[in-house]
Amino acid sequence: MKLGLKSMVAVLALPKVSPQLPQVQPETRALINRLRFYASFSRASSFLDIYTACQMIDPDNGEEAAANTLIRILGQALDKTPVWHRPGEAEFSFDELWLAQAIESYKYSDDSSFRFLIHRRIPHEKRRIFGALIANLAGLSS
Repeated sequence: MKLGLKSMVAVLALPKVSPQLPQVQPETRALINRLRFYASFSRASSFLDIYTACQMIDPDNGEEAAANTLIRILGQALDKTPVWHRPGEAEFSFDELWLAQAIESYKYSDDSSFRFLIHRRIPHEKRRIFGALIANLAGLSS
């Protein structure tokens, strides 16, 4: 059987499938939005070494201090500059979505997901400190 060009195009045309992104809980979405806000101001802040950041972990300092500490070391922890969208945008960057998933997995005691997310992007020597910073922020934002 011979197929014409139109028939072959119809056979080859596949429906477009948009990827399903993980759902982010409303309270985590609000936290990421606050982190975007803090990140916009923290660009002018001085560099913070990840190894001194653990000395700044104190639940009594509040969410803003915990968020600023996390934001100031995030680039060093990832070994690249994270991408932040403007506050209020509905879409998440890959970095924001990854951070939201890490926060949620910690909040809901999903240890295997939390470890997987951290191990995929954070070098071994920085994981413990980064995990403590996430734990501090997640505990303050609940």
